[in-house]
Amino acid sequence: MSHIPSNERPRYAVSPADVPLGRALQASPGFSVKGLLLAIVGSVVGTVLPATAGTGPWGTLAGAALVPVISTTFSTKVAGEKGRVRAAAIVLLSLAALLITYVGISAADKATGKAVIPGADGKSTFPAVGGVSNSGSGNSGSQQGSSDGEAHLSAPKCDQVAVGSTTTCSPAVMSYTGTGRIRITRIEITGADQGDFSAGTECLDQQLGQGATCQVSVTFHPSAAGQRHATLVVHQTLPPPDTGTKALLVGTASDQPVDPDKCIDGYAWREAVAGDHVCVTPATRDQTQQDNSLAASRRSPTGGDYGPDTCLNGYVWREAVDGDHVCVTPETRRQAQQDNALAASRRVG
Repeated sequence: MSHIPSNERPRYAVSPADVPLGRALQASPGFSVKGLLLAIVGSVVGTVLPATAGTGPWGTLAGAALVPVISTTFSTKVAGEKGRVRAAAIVLLSLAALLITYVGISAADKATGKAVIPGADGKSTFPAVGGVSNSGSGNSGSQQGSSDGEAHLSAPKCDQVAVGSTTTCSPAVMSYTGTGRIRITRIEITGADQGDFSAGTECLDQQLGQGATCQVSVTFHPSAAGQRHATLVVHQTLPPPDTGTKALLVGTASDQPVDPDKCIDGYAWREAVAGDHVCVTPATRDQTQQDNSLAASRRSPTGGDYGPDTCLNGYVWREAVDGDHVCVTPETRRQAQQDNALAASRRVG
């Protein structure tokens, strides 16, 4: 076999796969300062748009991470990159852009004491480090924030109704004890009997500062008899994880029609006369029974313009119902008229 001089040996092309990735990236036109700047612009745009739309800190962070991936995917394609070099360039440029955007905007937030991006709530554009812990099992819930404060939600109270009927429960009161502001972003009802309760949207998109409150209306419309349970969840722009501030919903349904004259809790039938089912306070009911027992002593023994029902001076007919000629003080008569006017609002039916 003849010897071939080294300067005459054939040269073979080096495969791209054999070139170290670092060296390949250095030679890549898409992996450049221009590509990084484009990725940073994308990350900033991805921060501003979700914040303006009110997606909250985590939505804003997701936008800041996603848009640079899209922009670098486009820029590396234009530069003609392929394969592992393109994939590495996309990952590295996107991560660098996200890091620069996060650090820069967070530093600006800290310097100004508030979120600098328009539409972002609170003191931080992005999620705060440390997050929150949520509690809320039982009758009332709270969502512990960072050093800013805490959100609370009181549990509403629902009266007993018949299956298929609807009643308005007492409202659930949302409050915030922080020094900044929170915005209510979503209201939902969860749990096994969630379909038996409905929540209003009065507080949706409302902003609460320190000591401010907002009332969430709740209705109960049971589909089956017995005690029904669900959970009211109010989401807001507090640091993650956002499991919401919770309050337990409890209502009792009867499979028998409810007496339409039944009084709501705290009231009882007045019974000024038989069949008087106007709902009054227990104190007013007691006063009514006392007036009935003193009726004879307050009528004129000699009669008068109104015959045997004529009242002594200082007393007037109560007229809680038609024909009610029990003599009472003018204040008691006015109370009876006021109770009559409020009768419908104090009945279950």
